[in-house]
Amino acid sequence: MAWEFGGIFDQIVAIAVVVTALFNSYVLCSYPSYRAMRDKIAEEEDKKIEARISQEVKNQVVQSATVAVSKGV
Repeated sequence: MAWEFGGIFDQIVAIAVVVTALFNSYVLCSYPSYRAMRDKIAEEEDKKIEARISQEVKNQVVQSATVAVSKGV
């Protein structure tokens, strides 16, 4: 899409995106263990994010309950 704009910078960006895609494909095909390791790391990060979100929700519930009690609701 960037190639269609016609500017030199747009063409450089388009070429860089294609080169990056080709390199990523090469790595994923040449090193299948990399994909498994990447998936494991992503799963661990997802667990951390879910735990953080859960903690934030708990904090907000406690804060809302505290505010409601202090207002006498």
